[in-house]
Amino acid sequence: MKIEEVMNKYPVTVGKDAPISDVADLLVKYNLTAVSVVDDDNKLLGIISEGDLLYKKVRPHVPHYVNVLGAIRWCTQRMLCLIRLTDKYKKSP
Repeated sequence: MKIEEVMNKYPVTVGKDAPISDVADLLVKYNLTAVSVVDDDNKLLGIISEGDLLYKKVRPHVPHYVNVLGAIRWCTQRMLCLIRLTDKYKKSP
């Protein structure tokens, strides 16, 4: 199997000046783990991931491994953290 067979041909992107709250909204809305950051010519500048938002801003405790029984709880916590981040950044100036 090749990358082109599984890659997203229409990725969600944001500009480098997009508010963090917009990125958090996109991650939740489309159930994404990362969004590409592009310039005005759609040239890739970088990628911002949920890890960038969660671990650099909120630092929730998530184990380095997730067992099968804990997977649902971990996913629920992840979504709650993203929703809290969205609310937090919408309230910030």
